[in-house]
Amino acid sequence: MKFQDKFSISVIIVCRNEIDNIENSINSFFNQKRVPDEIIVVDGMSDDGTYEKIVDFKDKHKNIKIFQNEKIYTPFGLNIGIKNSKSDFVMIAGAHTIFDENYIEVCMNFLENNEKAEICGGIAKAYASEGILSKSFAKVYSSIFGVGGSKHRYSNKLQKVDTVAYGVYKRELFDKYGFFDERLIRNQDIELNYRFRENNVDIYLLPIENFYIVPKNLKCFLKKNFDNGFWNYITLKINKNGIGLRHFIPLFFLIYIFMLILFTILNIYLFKVILIFILFIYIIIDLFFSFEKNFISFLFNFIFYPMLHISYGLGTFMSIIKGGKV
Repeated sequence: MKFQDKFSISVIIVCRNEIDNIENSINSFFNQKRVPDEIIVVDGMSDDGTYEKIVDFKDKHKNIKIFQNEKIYTPFGLNIGIKNSKSDFVMIAGAHTIFDENYIEVCMNFLENNEKAEICGGIAKAYASEGILSKSFAKVYSSIFGVGGSKHRYSNKLQKVDTVAYGVYKRELFDKYGFFDERLIRNQDIELNYRFRENNVDIYLLPIENFYIVPKNLKCFLKKNFDNGFWNYITLKINKNGIGLRHFIPLFFLIYIFMLILFTILNIYLFKVILIFILFIYIIIDLFFSFEKNFISFLFNFIFYPMLHISYGLGTFMSIIKGGKV
């Protein structure tokens, strides 16, 4: 008997107002070569028809379970799902992601053939369903220049990592080391994976791509980046080792911009020259990673890289100003 057939797996999908994406996400699990034993969908009190759509799925498929998360936010929903799971393994999925048909099979085979591995996951490849704007969002989210050390966004190399997207976890890990920290609306996965690594649990990134649907417009793009940055300082206050230095680089970039403006206004020549030189290097890198044959695409890419960095850094900055209070 194959490992993937010997052991059961539960998929946890936490969602809120994902009417445009939830159907494709769930269907991608019924299209798996190794269909999960149960799909647990935890809805955060959606008011756009998402919950009703999930109920339709449940009526057609016996292995779907539905729970409602009255506290709305992601970590509460994740813990509801995990605590109600009945399988040997748990996969944390995303409602706005379409999963490769081989994903569960590949992950379970990897865990079978690597005794020390207890968590693995794949690549969250940014995907634009339509429009030049979304394609630029996908471009910046899939680049090392855009997202830095978030290797699960762009790397196609099998490697040990500090955190992973769409992780497949041994269920027993949660009972040993705890569940998602419900104080963290964002970064709860990063902090949890730190706790696992602190207890010598190895996490691996596998070179298999899943398609993450990018924000649909500029407002959503900026809000997503701001919110992600905002929770960095809060995560640091809760667990000083629960988040890495790389998550604060956009904040340093924002501080650099403030300094550039300040020294330009004060006309302090030496500092101004040094800071302008750094800006020149940044622009050269931006031009390199933004390159497209289509000029409009190139222009959007060139603009959205700094918009990503600044909006993310601004989120962290505002969190510090507020003393880490929501």
